[in-house]
Amino acid sequence: MAGSDSKDRLNPDVAYNPLNRNYMVVWELEFESWDYDVRRRRVAFDGSRPEAETSLSSFGSMEQRPAIIQGNSSGPGLLAVWQDSRDSGTEGLN
Repeated sequence: MAGSDSKDRLNPDVAYNPLNRNYMVVWELEFESWDYDVRRRRVAFDGSRPEAETSLSSFGSMEQRPAIIQGNSSGPGLLAVWQDSRDSGTEGLN
């Protein structure tokens, strides 16, 4: 996903929801070398972007490697996951 700023957008993933004919794109956004956030944006079947990109996780640590899947074929749900290092000193990577 291209943005209007100079921040790097890395490791995108995408899932399609056939019920509302939309795609959901997730990616890492590099704020600093030690601070990556996970962002998302909905993209309509025609390529339009009906809403702005929004944050899924922005805790001031390394949230990386997002992935997204469609939850089930009969509902509109999507599931996003990512690697989170905010507790890495005591818990390791989550």
